[in-house]
Amino acid sequence: MRDYKFRGKRVDNGEWVYGGYTYDRPQNSHYIIDFDEGYLEEVIPESVGMSTNLKDKPGKEIWEGDVVKKSKWDFIWIVEFKKGGFVVTDKSGFSLSTQDIKLKKNILEDCEVIGDIFSTPDLLKEKK
Repeated sequence: MRDYKFRGKRVDNGEWVYGGYTYDRPQNSHYIIDFDEGYLEEVIPESVGMSTNLKDKPGKEIWEGDVVKKSKWDFIWIVEFKKGGFVVTDKSGFSLSTQDIKLKKNILEDCEVIGDIFSTPDLLKEKK
């Protein structure tokens, strides 16, 4: 069974929180909830992302919105969730699906998380 985990940046201090995700339609508010720790934190909607349930080469969990680097090829990709699966997209917009098990291992499990699109957006800027 797939374990659905989410993260989001708190609206009050910008720190990451992890757990389940819920949306309060009447309040138009987004929350991360952790029953084990006993918290419900309102989060910035654009920062909410799902875990890929994979770890990078050094062992860090990979999340939607992470920026990953494959040093062997010197490629930088953004991890995104599209059409029911995870894809990696480069700065030009070229995407590769990680649904194929070989691609998943080659791309995500053999890379390193170097930041995320919310905390380190400069990673995505073109170098001059």
